[in-house]
Amino acid sequence: MRKGKLPPHIVLEDVKEVIWYIPSGFPTVLAVPMLTKKHYPDGYKGSVITKPQSWERFKSKNKVQ
Repeated sequence: MRKGKLPPHIVLEDVKEVIWYIPSGFPTVLAVPMLTKKHYPDGYKGSVITKPQSWERFKSKNKVQ
């Protein structure tokens, strides 16, 4: 992952959750708690989607940032 550029993600404000799309999987997903804590307020939880088909379905229903 490059410094300064965040992976695609969707913020679910109502449940205070950030869904990150990280297709490379492990070990990159280990950075999710740090990314969430650094870029979003306390109380937000980070989750990961690694499968392209799942991300496309989820993305079509939510706004990607």
